[in-house]
Amino acid sequence: MSHKVLKISGRKHEVLEVENLDLETLQELIGGGWIERVTFGLGFAGVVDEEGEFKRVELGTTQYNGYPFAGPVIVMREEMTAEGMDFVGLQDDDIPFLLQMKGTR
Repeated sequence: MSHKVLKISGRKHEVLEVENLDLETLQELIGGGWIERVTFGLGFAGVVDEEGEFKRVELGTTQYNGYPFAGPVIVMREEMTAEGMDFVGLQDDDIPFLLQMKGTR
């Protein structure tokens, strides 16, 4: 089963389909390293490179609480499962909503 995620890098964005939302896949999507989970609300969450600033990755235009992320942001849905909160893929109608919230189309 594939999962849709939204990858935002600066002003660029792309919808990707990945087979798994496991640690290795998420690390690969952000370019390697430690991932940091970010909860955006409304059922959306994402991961960023926890060490992006230290790697001198360019600060992006994507912000959370006024703080810009360094490197790409991978946005997904999160929902409660029997094991706790878990990432799940985006639905088709999530993409336009997220891009509108970000201010890009």
